[in-house]
Amino acid sequence: MQALWSLGKSGGGAYAREVLDALEQPLAYTTVTTTLDRLCKKNLLQRDKVQRAFVYKPKYTRMQLDQFEANRVIRSLAGGGQLVSCLIDAVTREDASLLDELEEKIRRRREDLKGGIA
Repeated sequence: MQALWSLGKSGGGAYAREVLDALEQPLAYTTVTTTLDRLCKKNLLQRDKVQRAFVYKPKYTRMQLDQFEANRVIRSLAGGGQLVSCLIDAVTREDASLLDELEEKIRRRREDLKGGIA
């Protein structure tokens, strides 16, 4: 996905060969095409046939995909109160100053919601 996001900044998508060339790992072409096909089946990529090859485009931005995943994780955890408590504990153990940053983000989000921005 990262390679496609990088290659497709102009919105044109990329061929499997371009994705392979953009990856910093020695992979087989068939491995890349199989992975791209699987991502299409999972509805994460759009695939359009151009002459004899497919052009792949991400259906979602990195931020949208991160939000989907975060929502999935939150829904899968039992009890939202536990989640918030664990998050605060983890943040505090890492760096107490991150609590201030988290608090500021929450304040801004609340203001956005009051202003009608979803």
